[in-house]
Amino acid sequence: MAALKGQNFKMTVGEQQRDFIYVDDLIEGMICAAIRPGIEGMTLDLGTGHGTEIRQVISLIYELVQGTGEPCMGVLPYRKCEVMWLVADVERTANALDWHYQVDLKDGLTRTIAWYRQEMEK
Repeated sequence: MAALKGQNFKMTVGEQQRDFIYVDDLIEGMICAAIRPGIEGMTLDLGTGHGTEIRQVISLIYELVQGTGEPCMGVLPYRKCEVMWLVADVERTANALDWHYQVDLKDGLTRTIAWYRQEMEK
């Protein structure tokens, strides 16, 4: 929201890596898991299998918004016990469900920003 409001965003250095998945892909994966026979009790990761640093995501959001604010990286410290890498292991999921994500990070962020802009206008 800070980017859409033209505000600066205070954050850590942002080296943590996360696996960002677009909501429509997540829902599709959950539906596939719900209707697939023979996977009862299996643990499956729904994700892209690609880690992206938080700072890259925040920078991309500000780039896509083209507003006046900016990310303020390194202003905040990492939390105690910060998890630096959290990425889905998608091979097992792909084999069990024959499912893969479809929307890449930039497209997903573009769609999400458009949705938030529309909601802000209401």
